[in-house]
Amino acid sequence: MKLSPILLLAFALPGFAQTPPTAATVAAPPASGDAFSSLDADKDGRVSSTEADADAGFSATFSAMDANADGFVTRDEKTAHAKANKQPARH
Repeated sequence: MKLSPILLLAFALPGFAQTPPTAATVAAPPASGDAFSSLDADKDGRVSSTEADADAGFSATFSAMDANADGFVTRDEKTAHAKANKQPARH
């Protein structure tokens, strides 16, 4: 049995259709000016001293923000430090 190329194409095209991305399948980009998210290169929810080195201001206050001295700054630690020092928390 010989199938015409048009018939083959009719069956092949639906296989190339893609489902459009949804909010559940696409990660939202960080908010504009979100220094914490842009520094968190590995997206583990915390900024290491190595990641902090990308921002001189963040790096300079890293030890002061690292409340539990575990070598990482979490968003909560950054926010608490900003509140304690009356700085706006940009996150």
